[in-house]
Amino acid sequence: MIALPAVIFLAGIIPKQPYVAIFMPTFQSGLLFWALFLGVSLFSSERGQKGMEYLLSLPYSRLELLGIKVLPRLLSILFFYLVFLALYYQGGRDFVALAVFSFSFLYFVLFFISLCLAPLSDNFLVLSLVSLFALVVFNEIFFLIAWLLMRMAGITYFSWSKISGTFLSLEWAAESWLSFLILILAAIFILLPLGLAMLFSFKKFDVRPSKIYGRRYFKFLAPSLALGILCASLTVWLGIDRGSRYFYLTQDQKLIESNYISTKVYDHDSVSKLMIDFYRYSYWDAPPFLYFFHWGEGLVRLNTDTGATEMIYQQPKFKGKRNWGFSGRFKYENIISLFEPGRAPDEIQLVLVDVLTKNNSRILFKHDFFRDSGPPKILDTTVRQGKRFWLAGFSYSTKHPLRLWEDGRVENLEYKEQLLDKSSTDYVNGMLILTSANGMIYLKEKDNAFIAIKKISQEDKYWRWNWSRFPVNRDSAGIIELYGKRKDRLVRLNPETLEFEDLGEWKKIEDGYSVSFHYLDPSEYYYAEIDRRGQNLKIFRLEGRQMMLLKIFKDFGAPNRDDRFEISKGGILIQRGKKVQVYSLPDFQEIKYKQLG
Repeated sequence: MIALPAVIFLAGIIPKQPYVAIFMPTFQSGLLFWALFLGVSLFSSERGQKGMEYLLSLPYSRLELLGIKVLPRLLSILFFYLVFLALYYQGGRDFVALAVFSFSFLYFVLFFISLCLAPLSDNFLVLSLVSLFALVVFNEIFFLIAWLLMRMAGITYFSWSKISGTFLSLEWAAESWLSFLILILAAIFILLPLGLAMLFSFKKFDVRPSKIYGRRYFKFLAPSLALGILCASLTVWLGIDRGSRYFYLTQDQKLIESNYISTKVYDHDSVSKLMIDFYRYSYWDAPPFLYFFHWGEGLVRLNTDTGATEMIYQQPKFKGKRNWGFSGRFKYENIISLFEPGRAPDEIQLVLVDVLTKNNSRILFKHDFFRDSGPPKILDTTVRQGKRFWLAGFSYSTKHPLRLWEDGRVENLEYKEQLLDKSSTDYVNGMLILTSANGMIYLKEKDNAFIAIKKISQEDKYWRWNWSRFPVNRDSAGIIELYGKRKDRLVRLNPETLEFEDLGEWKKIEDGYSVSFHYLDPSEYYYAEIDRRGQNLKIFRLEGRQMMLLKIFKDFGAPNRDDRFEISKGGILIQRGKKVQVYSLPDFQEIKYKQLG
């Protein structure tokens, strides 16, 4: 295991790689072979030297004899595993072929399987092939159990290919120790019948042909394997993590329940179960349709009346490139746009998807700003002199905004007034707003250049709380109100004078409060205040300088309870632990869903 990577390294077969990059994958492969060898060779020396009769005549019981043979091999397995862990955590982590969870699992499972099958044959090669085949069968049994039970539980995110693909890396199990222990326990239930069959049948192990022992072995294996699969199924079923329930209320008052891996759509009298997961933070609500992104797959259109879904844009697979998901997403008219990587490091592609016709097109842009950075975000789009352009900016960067023209041109929008450190760029009410730890600058375009019209210092900084969803939708018109925190006061930024107008006291987190702003297209603004000590939620309507208290929800924000709320065009959704209630706006009448558990 040490000589082979040394030979490869010295021979230069794999050029421009450090020694550890060659050694670690080779060492892992060697350890897997070592585990297989130690298992299948349990009685190979006695059989090769025809000493089996002498071995069985020693004054030990069959189980004592088995322990004497197994213990040194187990200690060897553990020793080399500790060596692997030492190398892994001393710099080999970035060069392994299999992650530590995956390797550990395969290493010990392969040793156990080959050990349990060792008495079945006198042929070392046959035993090795049968052991590898048994490992494959074990994996497929586990895939089948996990897949079937997840489908039965209504979890549609994991397809057969996804389970079999992620199992080897144990990504979904390694997310938490609880999931990992559930996986290990289920695996033990499937593997244990092999060990039990060996123990029970080995009590009568003798020098007769192996096929006689094999019949006795499988006589014990069949019922115990059935029981083991049943116990493993029960373990996986009880351990399926369905996650917390998240809800979204559509404009036409359909309630969508999602736990990231399955989705239900509630009408007032019925419920539909979707065969796709709902990515609740990237959607456009246009009744009866809801457009959302299915991560790594594409853009999905959901008919909330029928529960039917269709993929209107299939995202390509980016081999060897980082998948940006649906970065830079933006909607105008019937077009949803998003960024994808280009062919070269300094290239990006803007994808335009027509949600009515499902046609899509791409525009390639080339600029040095795209090197070594994530995709920009689209700030706005408009038509000038018969050509459309997209205004794009970079979050928390020293890079200038860009104007991306539909003919592929890239225009660098430089300006003299720039913050000294990395800044976030936004575009609201025709103003380019730069925000950083040093303050804020408001710029207006004049004669094809941006000129500063207002500066706000760090001490007088205005924190914009209600902008988070503005840049993704161009369909709304009119002036957007800006509300937020200035020092210890709740303020409004007058869109005409750019002066602050005081609205009241800003409730502090250390005093047991949390506050949030909510903007609904095109001109509805709400302010929510949670008093966690008093356990109530207050909803205010904001109209210019006016704050109007609409409703107080009692028993909200209790300790050790997952309470949430969301304000949307469809109404207000209140979630107190497992209890979910929906109220219409502006009359706050409760909306009932018969099928909602």
